Amino acid sequence: QARARLAPWIERGRATVVQGALEGPQMRARFDRVLAINVNIFWTNPAVAFASARRLLAPEGRLLLVFEPPSADKARALAKQMEGLIAANGFVLADKRQARFRTSAGLALIVQPNGS
Repeated sequence: QARARLAPWIERGRATVVQGALEGPQMRARFDRVLAINVNIFWTNPAVAFASARRLLAPEGRLLLVFEPPSADKARALAKQMEGLIAANGFVLADKRQARFRTSAGLALIVQPNGS
């Protein structure tokens, strides 16, 4: 979906989409934006996840975390938990949005390394 949506930018050489694990062999570049959708390691092992994200982000880069909790209440609880984990791992919350997806709640957090 990302490749289709970003096709005009990809064709002009202004965007690249790389899919893989945070620690995967294809993840040796630095990125302006890193998108993680339903990547549970950000709350199950946040030190590893945020360290990996920091390594992947270019200066001024942003990390977009998207989760699909089953309800709005769980989305609010996850947002609160994630805000603490974000701060504890040297990042700051730049933006937070909650929305209703078709079959679940939606939570999007845009974070950046502290000091960026």
